[in-house]
Amino acid sequence: MQTPPKPDRDEVVHWLHLHVATALSESSEAVDVNVPLTKFDLDSVDSVMMAVDLEKRFSVPVHPELFLNADKSLVEVADLICKTPAA
Repeated sequence: MQTPPKPDRDEVVHWLHLHVATALSESSEAVDVNVPLTKFDLDSVDSVMMAVDLEKRFSVPVHPELFLNADKSLVEVADLICKTPAA
């Protein structure tokens, strides 16, 4: 069985950027991809939805808690996702 290719980092950053902006009802310009996720005030529903959608899109398992308690930026989260083995 062939494993899916690892997701492209820039594509994951873009995806996360748009999803966080949408979850916050903000423009993408208002969301800085280099600040910690804790600054965005995401709730548990946002986090679960993003984790599920991200896994569907990139075939990479992601725990929703990553988006709630992260002192990491969207760029750093994308780096972690790109290093995670595909599901």
